[in-house]
Amino acid sequence: MRNGGWLHKLESAPVYIQGVTREKPVPAAPMEVRDRVYRDFLSLLSLSSEHRNELSVNRGLPENVIKYFRSVPRAERPWSICKRLIDRGHSLEGIPGFYRAENRRGGCYWTFSMKPGFIIPILDTDGRIQALQTRLDIPDSRGKYRLFSSSKKKAGSCSGVPVHVAKPNKLTDRRIWITEGPLKATIASQYLGAVVLGLIGATTWKPVLEVIEKYRKAEIVIAFDMDQTQNVWIARAVRELINELVSRGCKVMKAVWAGAKGVDDALLAKKKLAQKKIVIINERGKDTGYRRYQKSERYRKAINNYPSKTDKRKRRRSI
Repeated sequence: MRNGGWLHKLESAPVYIQGVTREKPVPAAPMEVRDRVYRDFLSLLSLSSEHRNELSVNRGLPENVIKYFRSVPRAERPWSICKRLIDRGHSLEGIPGFYRAENRRGGCYWTFSMKPGFIIPILDTDGRIQALQTRLDIPDSRGKYRLFSSSKKKAGSCSGVPVHVAKPNKLTDRRIWITEGPLKATIASQYLGAVVLGLIGATTWKPVLEVIEKYRKAEIVIAFDMDQTQNVWIARAVRELINELVSRGCKVMKAVWAGAKGVDDALLAKKKLAQKKIVIINERGKDTGYRRYQKSERYRKAINNYPSKTDKRKRRRSI
């Protein structure tokens, strides 16, 4: 070489190693398959006394509802539970929450990951378990609820954003209520005596439209958390949901209360929602309570005493 040094010629062309590509999530198994696997999965678990007390004493749920809840296992390893499910003849492929992990020998095994808490079954209109959600004992930066999903894991599947259909022991209210959260819907359903649909989040309301089709003739009551008055995103979601339901010909109402954040808290505190006003929404999505105020004498006096734009301009000029 001109500047000194040695030149080594390669006998063969260099081999370029491609980057590891992330596996695509496996499509979720049919509802019937998920229901069978999840029911057997929950049968292998138990409910701790602390969680039972939380559900019965603090949440006011009856025993026939509590029996479907389970605590996240702490003693038995996740892969051991998966092996028991496989031994029972189940395939965990396509079941959201389960995934394959690599062992030290280069092979793979089925497992799952859950933080300490209790497990909430998410049911469809036919009472089948379509997904699971965990209520964490210690909330983290992402909140206190976590869907049992494994879309970012090897051979995992996505749970989506399912709608929980909570049904009471005795149906006394023919209206369909919509609220935030499967657990909240389960509690409200028992106290209201009505079918309550629990969304995963206030802004994930679109999947509820398909469920509403099965209850098309029923009146709909929106019962989102009262922090919607401070949270612009929740307020927007409520407005969009109401407008969509009204456009589909549904008769929509909006429940309001005071002294509690969620409808479950209001019911547990024995606050009768009828006394806190059920505000009816008309066909244009406007509050009929406000329309009544517009027709009142107090409203007309307020309008007459309110300065017009011309008066405001004159006042500014005089100043």
